[in-house]
Amino acid sequence: MVCTNDTNEPSPLCYEVDARELAELYFLRELKPFEQHDIPIENLRVLSRTYANVAEQRVTFINQLTARVEQMMPRFTKLFSDIASKTSLALLEKYTS
Repeated sequence: MVCTNDTNEPSPLCYEVDARELAELYFLRELKPFEQHDIPIENLRVLSRTYANVAEQRVTFINQLTARVEQMMPRFTKLFSDIASKTSLALLEKYTS
């Protein structure tokens, strides 16, 4: 049974079927408590937060680098559209003053 229509929204019939199945499970006392695996989920949350922080720091550093390079070499950012590319960073590293 397909529970979505053309707009990918669940049809009212699906809600009725789900409600009936839940009621039967409750009535038969076959509902089991949800056991959350705390350690893997917490690790995933920490990893997600860390990734977001690192991504934010990367953007901050690239913006700071772009601003400083534009002050010293205004045409550099016109030559290299991605200032964080390997080639761009290698040139900046080799010809720093």
